[in-house]
Amino acid sequence: MGIKQDLIEKRNERDAVNKKVADIIAECKVGNDVDLMKTKALGDGDVQSRITEMRNLKTKMDSLGAEVDNLVEAVKALDLPEPETKGGMAHPEARDSVKKSMGARFVESPEFKAFAQAGGNAKAMVKSFDDIELKTLIQTSAGFAPPAGRTGEVVPYGAEPTSLFDLIPKGSTNQSAYVYMRQNLRTIAAAEKAETADYGESAFTWEQISSTVEDVGHWVPITAVQLEDVPQIQGLIDVDLRDGIRERLDYQLYNGSGSTPSLQGGLGLSGINSLGAGNLMTTDAIYKGLTLCRKNGFAEPNMIAVNGEDWESVQLMKTDEGQYIWGHPADVGPMRMWGIRVVPTFRMAKGTAFLGDFSKMLYAERVGITVEISDSHDKYFIAGKYAIRARTRGVFVWKRPAAFCKVTGVH
Repeated sequence: MGIKQDLIEKRNERDAVNKKVADIIAECKVGNDVDLMKTKALGDGDVQSRITEMRNLKTKMDSLGAEVDNLVEAVKALDLPEPETKGGMAHPEARDSVKKSMGARFVESPEFKAFAQAGGNAKAMVKSFDDIELKTLIQTSAGFAPPAGRTGEVVPYGAEPTSLFDLIPKGSTNQSAYVYMRQNLRTIAAAEKAETADYGESAFTWEQISSTVEDVGHWVPITAVQLEDVPQIQGLIDVDLRDGIRERLDYQLYNGSGSTPSLQGGLGLSGINSLGAGNLMTTDAIYKGLTLCRKNGFAEPNMIAVNGEDWESVQLMKTDEGQYIWGHPADVGPMRMWGIRVVPTFRMAKGTAFLGDFSKMLYAERVGITVEISDSHDKYFIAGKYAIRARTRGVFVWKRPAAFCKVTGVH
């Protein structure tokens, strides 16, 4: 097969791929966007597989374009007339024709030849080129914008992940309140006695504790068209709604007032230990808080929650010689203090630490996180809208408040 025939076939193949891409974009055009799910030309896969197929077509276009350019250069090098493409997307003018410059066309024109033959008898001549016009520069603003299919990636809005809530014990309840008995008096009189003396009398009392289950939830409106046309939108909303509830529970774990409908958070819990750091170093103040939990709650603390900025000051502590105490900057420093796990958070006020034995509490769930969708809200049915709602019911149960301590004034 000759070079000219190769060039014809490669041009036809390139033009066929170009036409396929143009047809796909035209079929998928939605306003100023492109929805690749609207075509069957890319197969029956999901958005990501269709994007991959479009990339493959683009790669093929580039490859065929490079082959055509190489063949054109070979034709020129061999001083062959460039062939006209047959059966493809041919240019209106023959490819082997040479468009002459305005100067060449001027000197070869009959008007100029007549003028030259007249010699000095001719005073002037006029030659107009009717096919000469100014052309608009083909650029992005005045021509085709390069095709850009949207990827399937969705970047979520930045949000602080749940931390302490993920680590605490979880339980369940089938009642509207979590009710249990707690011993509130334990006086031990056990002692040695003389042969005829009486044994000492001990005392034990209990009280019933009831923690009310609260309802936590939120919702978002959405049109039926969005749910129909964007397959992944409901999944994305489900994730945001579920995560939003968990983020709220993480916040309430520290800050809840305990006044219905608010859950009871640890920092406002009655009966916990409290310590002001004053001029103490953060590490020293927290150790004293640990001691209070051991002394008054007879508990062994297993987690320390610290505001993220306060934890930063701990991580940056140095010796007098300028050496980092919590580890070299090239390494991840230990997320522990006094051998106990540290949980940095920005959901607790700066200057505050909350620590204790979290085996002495739990989150009791009455209803797990559920996501529901309905068109029964307001006039949503006739308006073609839906309400998507996520909710849960649960309660924080603090079984032994003295096993926890709030440290303020941390710096």
